[in-house]
Amino acid sequence: MRGLLWFVAFCFFGTLLGLVTAQHAVSGRFGVVSETKGPWIAWPRASDAKIDPYTRAHHLSFGLVPFDRFDTVEYEARIDDAGRSLNGDCIYLVRGSAPQARWWSLSAVALDDRTEAVSEPRDGLVSGQLIYEADRNFRVTVSRELQAGNWLRPPEAGQFVLHLRLYTPAAAVLQRPLTVELPSIERQVCQ
Repeated sequence: MRGLLWFVAFCFFGTLLGLVTAQHAVSGRFGVVSETKGPWIAWPRASDAKIDPYTRAHHLSFGLVPFDRFDTVEYEARIDDAGRSLNGDCIYLVRGSAPQARWWSLSAVALDDRTEAVSEPRDGLVSGQLIYEADRNFRVTVSRELQAGNWLRPPEAGQFVLHLRLYTPAAAVLQRPLTVELPSIERQVCQ
């Protein structure tokens, strides 16, 4: 009887450990399948012919098909530069230089409802819509309230994820996605 209890406990804790580590891998918190630079996470093997199951599960959890590596590089951020979760109750300043790509987009997706469609015109921005500074740098304010200049509305509820996609980027970026200079994400104020 005691041996059976040990076996059941072993199976229970083994399953629990497996579920927790799989969830961490799918979310990008383990460097095994994803790479990080500051608050940004890249999934470099998302378009490989032999895509790993964690990367596939990550993309499917957002309702996305893994992108074509010859055409697109994708980054996501769930935290700001200080390591705090992105929250729709706060105002953020995303700034950086224009990425080396034909064009690019920045969008905000709800963390709780990952399949939420972009319903408002300011849930996502493309590079052609932005107002750039003289040195080709950009500034985007992420806020629920309308802001002057480049403005991106986060989802209405709770935490969110920023997605940065580079379409037809430079060859060096395709080979090593984290060599690109990624924008900073600074929290300004919270309500």
